[in-house]
Amino acid sequence: MSEQKSQPKKMKTNNRSRLRALLWPILLAAIGIALLLGVMGILPGLDFWTLLRYWPVLLVAIGVDFLLQHSRWHVLNLITDVFGTFTIIIGVVILFAPAMLYLQSDRQAHYDRFAVPINDVEQAQITLQFAGQPVEATALEDSTLLLDAQLDYYGQVDFQTRGSLNKVVSLKPHSGATTKWSPLSGGQDDIGEMHWQIGLSPSIPLDLAIEGGDGAVTLDLTNLQLNSLAVVGGGGAMALDLPAGMQSYEAAVNAGRGDLIAKLVSGPGLALDLIGGSGQATLILPVDMHLQVEVKDSGPGVVTLPPNLDLRERGIGSGQGLWQSPAYSDDQAVINIIISKIGSGEIRVEYR
Repeated sequence: MSEQKSQPKKMKTNNRSRLRALLWPILLAAIGIALLLGVMGILPGLDFWTLLRYWPVLLVAIGVDFLLQHSRWHVLNLITDVFGTFTIIIGVVILFAPAMLYLQSDRQAHYDRFAVPINDVEQAQITLQFAGQPVEATALEDSTLLLDAQLDYYGQVDFQTRGSLNKVVSLKPHSGATTKWSPLSGGQDDIGEMHWQIGLSPSIPLDLAIEGGDGAVTLDLTNLQLNSLAVVGGGGAMALDLPAGMQSYEAAVNAGRGDLIAKLVSGPGLALDLIGGSGQATLILPVDMHLQVEVKDSGPGVVTLPPNLDLRERGIGSGQGLWQSPAYSDDQAVINIIISKIGSGEIRVEYR
């Protein structure tokens, strides 16, 4: 009798062991097949770094493996068996989702020009989002266009415009497009051969929002009229030249994962809200500008300020406080910088 009772329990244990034995081989095989297809050029948009974005699947797999190994209660066994099977299926689907999207996407390289005439425009709100291509953006010269974008890309680009006096323009990669290509794929499809060139009108006041991608971004905005500026860095390096402007304006910059070098030229003034990232963010200021820096965070990163700044107020946390140049005055042209979050990298503020 005892042998008959123990038989179902042994079968359940064996089933759970077999399920556990299948978990890691299936996940590893899925990853290996996906990477192999990327190396062979069959799925050039799928590489190690793309798969790495789905790293939480490994945490789920480890948790399921732990439950399958240590669960002892009947109800919990049933739950873990069902959940383990479900996790394997979902994990494989997630790993191959980028490949499926790629197969359904447009793999042909395109070159297009997107232009918006000025006409009766008095001011404009422009949103630009980048992908993996290197990008250069600068002010147009002697042009009747508000925006002139010349783009190399794969897949599709989402370009929208509306309004007349107050123009609203949006330019970004389509959510279903494949714009990042594997360096292992070889051939002419390498993303490094593609480029985005964007020109903006210097004669129209702009509210400008920019989101960087994995490619290098160069933004020369020195001749633009900015009412406001919002920049979010991506994984690539970013060089940002901020304008003097006809009047003071506000800017918010999130450094992102890549390195950021931002140069500020002399002008009426600037209020800058800076969020550090995992790379190095360097702010280069003109020597004739009065400066105030307020650090509101005590994060893991490092903040390096010019040695001539005086500490006016000490903050609550370590490294927090308010610093000003010796001749600082609100009545003069000034640069006010608020470091609201340091991040894990380094923030350097220097005169040059």
